[in-house]
Amino acid sequence: MNELVSRYGDKLVVLGFPSNQFGHQENGNGEEILNALEHVRPGKGFKPKFPLFEKCDVN
Repeated sequence: MNELVSRYGDKLVVLGFPSNQFGHQENGNGEEILNALEHVRPGKGFKPKFPLFEKCDVN
């Protein structure tokens, strides 16, 4: 997603909505989700370049 944001700039808006509805992949709260993105999956210091909202039900 970061690559898309970098490539298309203001022509594309990416919004992140973490959800625990798909295989229970997001069990944590907001801060825990950000830490997991940075250190576990995808890791390597990843920080989203797009807004990441509170965990919610998406369907």
